[in-house]
Amino acid sequence: MKVYPYGVSDYIEVSNASKASKISKASSASKISVLLKPSMTLKPPMVTEKSSTSSISVYSERSINSEKHLISDNSSVSEELPIIKKDSISKKDSISKKDSIIKKASISTKASIIKKASIIKQASISKKASIRDRVLQSSKSFRSIISRTSTFSSFNKPKEPLTLKQKIWRTIKIIISTIIALLIIYIVTNILCYSYEKNELKYYRYGLNIDVNDLDLFISIAGEQNEPTIVILPKFGTASPGIYYKPLAESLSDKYKVITMEPFGYGLSESVEEERTIDKIVSELHTVVKKFGIEKYYLMGQSIGGMYSLYWSNQYADEVLGIIGLDTIVPGAEEMVKDIPKKVKTESFFNHIGIERMLSLFNGKRLFNPLPTSYQYSDEEIRMFRMFTLQKAYSKSQMNEINTLMENLNTIKAMKIPEKIPVVNFISSDYLKQFSNWKQIHIEVGSESSSNEVIEITGDHTNFVFDQRETITKKIKNWAK
Repeated sequence: MKVYPYGVSDYIEVSNASKASKISKASSASKISVLLKPSMTLKPPMVTEKSSTSSISVYSERSINSEKHLISDNSSVSEELPIIKKDSISKKDSISKKDSIIKKASISTKASIIKKASIIKQASISKKASIRDRVLQSSKSFRSIISRTSTFSSFNKPKEPLTLKQKIWRTIKIIISTIIALLIIYIVTNILCYSYEKNELKYYRYGLNIDVNDLDLFISIAGEQNEPTIVILPKFGTASPGIYYKPLAESLSDKYKVITMEPFGYGLSESVEEERTIDKIVSELHTVVKKFGIEKYYLMGQSIGGMYSLYWSNQYADEVLGIIGLDTIVPGAEEMVKDIPKKVKTESFFNHIGIERMLSLFNGKRLFNPLPTSYQYSDEEIRMFRMFTLQKAYSKSQMNEINTLMENLNTIKAMKIPEKIPVVNFISSDYLKQFSNWKQIHIEVGSESSSNEVIEITGDHTNFVFDQRETITKKIKNWAK
């Protein structure tokens, strides 16, 4: 049961007053919540039924003090209200200032955007203008091309016919242009082929090399186990005597040892630049025979080789068993051979400028001095003989030799085959037709020999030896015992 010490009416008034003060404080707190302190919150006294009279008196004093405190709080709140108003006004001013700054910033941003948009518009306008200019320029160039094409077509189909002078001049220009183009192709092809041929010959070998005067002189040997020996002295200009005389060497190798000489400047032998006198050439070849250890031998010479056989037999008569001549050049043939150096120089010129190379490019047998057609050479031999011809034929050594032909022929002018050396000469029907005294001069050169035979063989000067190989070798085997 609740006790009201001062009467119910008094408590109601006090409670009403406290409620009113609470309401006023709540209203002020809702307006400015920041200024309210925890101490300003009122808590109603908790009165229990068990409270004594002393506790009631204390409670009344506390209520009176609380009322006084509420009155003092209201007065402090009323004093703080003007300060709060001033703070709110200053905050509004700062907010308005910030708003004005934001507005100014937005205005400047809009202005910069407008400027950028104008720049982009100007750039697009300039691009459009440049594109328009390019289109106009391309259209102009296209029109100029069309006009040129029409001019060219009008040139191809002139309205007025060309004069004879214009036609001739146009034809000359076409011919000159064609010649220049072909000449360039020709020169380039020759250079490339020359380099290839030179490299191929470095690695191609046959026969044996003998040191003569510190230079390599090559020989080819067939029937090495046989005796006696036949030494073949080649005709002038033979690119590779070892390959060229292979048919003849094979035919005789079953009975004789056959040595085919390659003088300096021929075949695999080195070239020399010194003058090629008959004494020097014979001395070099004789050195080879002596170094090979051969004491007795037959000499077989064709054309210019027969001239060397005659000189050799006079210098080394004790070593020579006999002489076999194949359309040889002998004393009395001066008128017949006087034009040979001139012919050789012409062939040499065409060889060096590559004419012979071009002629034989697709057919290795189309050479100025080709291989005999009556013998089946291997493809490798044909290919290598062509390279020897293009690289070694008409070398400095050979050209020196042919330039001294008449001088060398004059050296043997009074010579004849020695008496104790038998001789057999095979002469071609072709030369007999060309030179009426061809047989007679061969009879005379062997007139002092104990055995002198001159046999006519059908065929030309170059090929009769190979075309009639069986006939000639059969006679040699019966003659040279």
